[in-house]
Amino acid sequence: MLEDLSRHYALRPIITGRSRSRIFLRESGKIRSVELAYPDPKGNLLEEGELAIQGYPDAAASYVLHESPTSLIDGKERTYWKHSLTITSRGAAYDVFSGGRFSREPEATHLGRLYGSVDIPGLAILIQDLDLRESKGLRPEERNPTRLVRRDREGLVREHPFVKALQAAL
Repeated sequence: MLEDLSRHYALRPIITGRSRSRIFLRESGKIRSVELAYPDPKGNLLEEGELAIQGYPDAAASYVLHESPTSLIDGKERTYWKHSLTITSRGAAYDVFSGGRFSREPEATHLGRLYGSVDIPGLAILIQDLDLRESKGLRPEERNPTRLVRRDREGLVREHPFVKALQAAL
């Protein structure tokens, strides 16, 4: 459980980010606690830059892509992947990119060596905008018609137009 918690995509920005927080796991009734730590994979920087998302000019993304000398695929669920791209916005992680070739693993095993992050400040703005419209009784915008985050909080809603545009861009 300790390994899985430390690798969960939603906890990574908290454990490793600029405003790094120390998180401890303590078993009920025990004095000893263990600090969660996410050791970033080792690899070389392949590319970093900006990425436009068609139809969402105010939601441009910045990305960083690394390559590990060895495969990072270890049979874990997507939530705990070390490979692929973690999608973040304003310090929160929302998903692990599993579109395109990443969704066809293990046919594309070389992709198991790629890892990094995509930061999209506009993602948090879209989420807030829908909440604000709902609270005021306003209809949602066509480009942001429904919730972006799944109700179970396990990633983004694949059918949302923004997520489709993001997947196409990535």
